[in-house]
Amino acid sequence: MNSNHLSDELLQACLLNELQQDDMVDTHLRFCPDCRKRLEEYRLLFTHIKEVETEPYAFDSTALVMEAVVHYAQKKQKRKALFYWGGLLFLVVIIGSFSIPFIPAVLAVFRSQSLITSLLFTGTAVAVFLFLWTDLKRQYKSKEEQLFKNNLQPKL
Repeated sequence: MNSNHLSDELLQACLLNELQQDDMVDTHLRFCPDCRKRLEEYRLLFTHIKEVETEPYAFDSTALVMEAVVHYAQKKQKRKALFYWGGLLFLVVIIGSFSIPFIPAVLAVFRSQSLITSLLFTGTAVAVFLFLWTDLKRQYKSKEEQLFKNNLQPKL
């Protein structure tokens, strides 16, 4: 039996109690000083590994990850704001360019009316615009809350 030594895996499994009682392994260990010596070395190694204290990181990985997440969120928010204001500016320019030919006709309507009537028309137009704007925002918020309530969050 001394010519066929036990493998390292078998000795380690023996130490970790992963093997059921094997008479062949016990017999070999009784008669083979080399395998007993290797088994004892593994036993010492395992006990010393258990005694080694784990060293903490020299840096806070959570803080690093959270910093990257916050940076990404801020970048995304800036991109959204830029897209929003750019789209709004584009719409104002397009609507303004299409309305240029109608400006004289609109001004003629306001010049023909009294000041009170002109202010009433303007106030009504502003009120309708504000009503439509707030209703649009309310619908957007409602749909957004419904998405997040059902955990159907948009892809990032």
